[in-house]
Amino acid sequence: MEPSMSASERRQYNRDCARRAIELAVQSGSEVIVVELPVSQRAQARYAKGSYENFIDFYDEACRNAGARFIRAEDLGVKMQDNEMFDENHMNWTGAEKFTRAFMTYLTQHSDLIASLGADGHAAR
Repeated sequence: MEPSMSASERRQYNRDCARRAIELAVQSGSEVIVVELPVSQRAQARYAKGSYENFIDFYDEACRNAGARFIRAEDLGVKMQDNEMFDENHMNWTGAEKFTRAFMTYLTQHSDLIASLGADGHAAR
């Protein structure tokens, strides 16, 4: 990535890299599950209108097109409070525990996700 890239070019470059990483992981035979991590409400309030939704739509589409799965944080039934965030973009210990419990509950309720994994947690072949 060139330092002289515009914000738009940087965004497109980052999306191309993310898309390619998902495609390569799927092509390797791995069961790929991309999970949206929570972002604080303060951070979301600072984003340009619709930009966070566009970000989520991008990952949803990139996963669908590559044959991967995308799980929204809201699908996990978890909504992080600001006091569960270390900063605007990272969970603290309490937030990480809450998110992990919600993700594990989601996995146990969606046995199709677990059925495709071997005992070591990798895609069964």
